[in-house]
Amino acid sequence: EWTRVTNLNLNGPLNYLEAVVPYMKKQNYGKIINFSSIGAFDPTVSVLPYHASKGAIEAITANLAFELA
Repeated sequence: EWTRVTNLNLNGPLNYLEAVVPYMKKQNYGKIINFSSIGAFDPTVSVLPYHASKGAIEAITANLAFELA
């Protein structure tokens, strides 16, 4: 379950980011919108792989915003 969920929720966005970031750098412009979940911060049910992958997306998005600014 861990592998299936993280492949979808984490590796999927990483694949498109690897594809678009070089173009954003070349154009010196771009916007990245990722989807997360409140469960990444305040889980109300136990779905660890889902919440962990969404939390990782939050971290990746924040770090890329900093690095690419």
